[in-house]
Amino acid sequence: MESKKRIGIITLGIITFIASIIGGIIMIYIFIDEFNNYRNNEVLLISFGSILLSIIVGLYVKLTNFGILNESELQKNIYEKKKLKEQIEIAELKKKLKELTELKTS
Repeated sequence: MESKKRIGIITLGIITFIASIIGGIIMIYIFIDEFNNYRNNEVLLISFGSILLSIIVGLYVKLTNFGILNESELQKNIYEKKKLKEQIEIAELKKKLKELTELKTS
């Protein structure tokens, strides 16, 4: 993976993780404020749902290691791609060779 692309993925993961933490803190504050004043049930449900969503997003980013692939997994993908490319080239060359031999015999 290109280093610029990798840095971009890591940066996006970090930004998402920080945004989920900040959003969770803000929603906890709103939830506590609404719970104490008990003004509107809809706001309580929305803030609770937002807290839950921010926790899920934060856990997802953390569990996926901020978008970083394991080097072994990355190397495996690169190797498989090269192998498939070579197989395609071999098949094309065999097809051309077959066509040439048919032209010579005709």
